[in-house]
Amino acid sequence: MTTLKKREIDLTEGRISTQMIRFFHPHLVRYFFQQIYITADAVIISKVVGESALAAVGCTSTFINLLIGFFVGIGSGATVVIAQYFGARENDMVRRATHTALALAAIIGLSFMVLGLFITPWLLELLQTPEDIFDMAVQYLRIYSLGMLPSVLYNMGSGILRAVGDARRPVYILICTAVVNIILDLLFTAVLRMGISGAALATVLSPDAGYELGAAVSGPGAVAACAASLARIETGSAPSGVSPASACLPAFSRPCSI
Repeated sequence: MTTLKKREIDLTEGRISTQMIRFFHPHLVRYFFQQIYITADAVIISKVVGESALAAVGCTSTFINLLIGFFVGIGSGATVVIAQYFGARENDMVRRATHTALALAAIIGLSFMVLGLFITPWLLELLQTPEDIFDMAVQYLRIYSLGMLPSVLYNMGSGILRAVGDARRPVYILICTAVVNIILDLLFTAVLRMGISGAALATVLSPDAGYELGAAVSGPGAVAACAASLARIETGSAPSGVSPASACLPAFSRPCSI
């Protein structure tokens, strides 16, 4: 039997209630810092860049929330497969499934990045974005699209860590990401006066810091695709990705409000 590291929680051994509480606690902290990150971002944009910029960012939130829901769902589906292999102590399959999940995340991230750059104006027209903030919304969403790849890798990497019982490191990574985002927000908007482009750039670069930290603490590994793992990951990821994303679709039928 493989000896787990201290930071990892083995849900297959010991009392279920105790292990679940240990696993849940980091998630509670993660959601708390997520709210701090979102609130701080909105306050900085409104106070430094202006209310129109905040309204432009708000109009892009429907599409961004849809993407985040899809990315989180894809990550959840992939980590189910990894968790199954990990619980069965099939270490070789864990490595193959992990490499395959990261390769799949890279493909999805690059695809959405290219797609987002081209369809941004059409999406904002679909959301009936007001003309006075349309250009700012296009600018913000296009820069945000450039960060699709690190965003998908960040969500997938965090999910993989949780799949092997490590619920703490994703929290540390999220805290690092939130702090970096707030610092970059202030630097780009208040110091360099880059406006809404600075706010978007801060949002794009902060997951990079989180992902780099995750890669550093997880150790190096070659990215190799495994056909068997990919088939299982796609089977589990598709419903998981579509389900949370579909909840955002009705918002496209409503005009963007300021």
